[in-house]
Amino acid sequence: MIKKALLVTVVLLIAQSLFFMTIAKRSKITRHQWQYNNLIAQNFLYGADTFQNVIVGSSLSQRLPEAELPEFYNLSFAGLSCLDGLELLTYKAYLPRRVFIETNFFTRPKDESFTETLEAPLLFYPRKYVPGLREGRQPMDWVAIALDRVCDRINIALRDPNVQVSIDTSSATAKRRFDAGFNVLVDRYSKPPVRDILDKTSSELKTYVDKLTAKGVEVIFFELPVNPKLCNAPFATSTRQAIESMFPADHYKIIGMPDCSAYHTSDGIHLTENEVPAYIKYFRQNAF
Repeated sequence: MIKKALLVTVVLLIAQSLFFMTIAKRSKITRHQWQYNNLIAQNFLYGADTFQNVIVGSSLSQRLPEAELPEFYNLSFAGLSCLDGLELLTYKAYLPRRVFIETNFFTRPKDESFTETLEAPLLFYPRKYVPGLREGRQPMDWVAIALDRVCDRINIALRDPNVQVSIDTSSATAKRRFDAGFNVLVDRYSKPPVRDILDKTSSELKTYVDKLTAKGVEVIFFELPVNPKLCNAPFATSTRQAIESMFPADHYKIIGMPDCSAYHTSDGIHLTENEVPAYIKYFRQNAF
């Protein structure tokens, strides 16, 4: 009985892997932020593809769409920082020609638990050689998404047509929501980073950069534009000065932040869909 169960499991894993390697090569489903972060990291670590250019950063960079930057691998993670992407690079045998480091939130400490789960020996090789074991390609996620869609359709079908469902999409409501979150950001940006944290993350960043440059990798720094009211706030200027001090322009390439007045952002720090093309154009003009 046990042998039959193991045989069935192996057959299903092979079939699942073949499906995702052929028919659904680009298909992926994620249900939350942490899962999407893992998908990005796993595809980079376990995949056989090589990349000449890699971007590491936070959710600000993660929102730069793959379709607009096809020659880049975007190793940026929501809720994390460039340090997490740089740590993953140390586990890749083949290094890119260039690494673009987003500096907006480099002071965010590295999440040790994130990289530990990716580098665990018991999971590393199974995920490397069995694509079906990676995030975004697990059957239960596909089943869960399908069930969600079925439930949505049932709810719509059962809804009383006489009951009106109103959704407030007025500009006034949107402005209130923006202001509520933006006020929190204004408070955070009004103070420079905690000195101990700034010193620690700066030291870690310098160590990663030195290792990359010693192996012939070109490191390029860039800062994404944020809402004009935050561009020159104490937090932004302190992190900017730290980067310029550690990596002087006569030795390192730094893509300066464009004029923030052209970027309102969706919440104060993340570019809107309409603002992304303008920044990508600016980024490309200064990247090479």
